Amino acid sequence: MTIGLRNRRLSLIVILILLVTVACGGSDDDNNASTGVDSTSTTAAASTSSGAPGATATTPVATGIAPAPSATTSGPAATVAVSATSTTTAGSDVDGHDFCANLGSHVTDDINVPESATCTLDGTIVDGDVKLAWNATLHARGATIDGDVQGERTAMVTVLDGTMVSGNVQVEHGGAIEVSNARIDGDIQLEHNAGAIVINGNTVNGNIELEHNSRSIDIRDNTVNGNLKCESNVSAPAGSGNTVSGNKEGQCSGL
Repeated sequence: MTIGLRNRRLSLIVILILLVTVACGGSDDDNNASTGVDSTSTTAAASTSSGAPGATATTPVATGIAPAPSATTSGPAATVAVSATSTTTAGSDVDGHDFCANLGSHVTDDINVPESATCTLDGTIVDGDVKLAWNATLHARGATIDGDVQGERTAMVTVLDGTMVSGNVQVEHGGAIEVSNARIDGDIQLEHNAGAIVINGNTVNGNIELEHNSRSIDIRDNTVNGNLKCESNVSAPAGSGNTVSGNKEGQCSGL
């Protein structure tokens, strides 16, 4: 009898232990479901934090540092100001303003007049050459040019009223040209020009040479310490009163 009661009590204890165990297991499952955490995700997170191979880590963003702009960012293009250094002595020709207007009275280098620009030298001293690009124009009046005046396919060249050129005046394939009341220490060489040519009242210490020009030519009252030579001009040069130390040749033989 006593043994039977003992066995029943042991059976009841075992049953109670089993019931408690089952109840506790169900409670843990409910807690995991409510928090959205399962054993698999917990394991993966642990593996990631431990640096296991294959884990994906999120790179932290440092605070206080602006991110680099994206290449695909939309919006207006940025405007970049570029400063260029020009090798040309003279100032810029903008909106029809004279290219040489801001040079001052003394230029200590060459003047390179750009395409289609106008340069006016009124009493200016130039310590170098004056070079004219395509369709450029030069007006020199009372200027001193310590070099050459050179141009090709120019629009117009005038060297007037006491201008002194220590080198040559050389113009090819240009337009109208006038050299009057000036002193030229080198040569005047004019070739293949399509505009009228006037050479009056100058002192030329070199030669005057005119070839293959297509418009009217007037040569008067010059003192030439070299030769006066004219060849193959469409119109025979006109003029008189020229004093030439060398020879008068070709179309200018009677001038």
